[in-house]
Amino acid sequence: MPNDLLLFHGFTWLLFIMLVFYMVTVLRKPPKKKPRYIESFEVEAPPEVILEAIAYFGMKKNMDIDFFDENERRITLGDRLNLFSGAFFYPIYLTTEENGATLVEVGVKGKASITGSAAFRYRDKVVQGIKAAIFMKSHSRGLV
Repeated sequence: MPNDLLLFHGFTWLLFIMLVFYMVTVLRKPPKKKPRYIESFEVEAPPEVILEAIAYFGMKKNMDIDFFDENERRITLGDRLNLFSGAFFYPIYLTTEENGATLVEVGVKGKASITGSAAFRYRDKVVQGIKAAIFMKSHSRGLV
């Protein structure tokens, strides 16, 4: 009987910790400044097309659009906490370069205090998905 009670208390504490972690990830607001580690790439397409492609990518991947401002050319995607993801924000910044190309900068910021290689792996997957979405959107409009 004491082992069952100990197991019950351990399970209760685990459930409580998971609930607190979930609440932190749900209530945290997207970052306002650029994260320290950014992956960037250039695209030969207008920023409006790129923003549209990124928003489309986020919706298809069932991500939240936590921030969107077409005037600032900034969008922040966010994934939800689940067994396969650590709940991250992906702030994305667009800048028009002198050569007419658009610089796309993608960062990653944990909704909870999660950093390190896992965060960068998730960011890299998002970057690859965004590149594919931009490629599809640019080619469907005949921009490339």
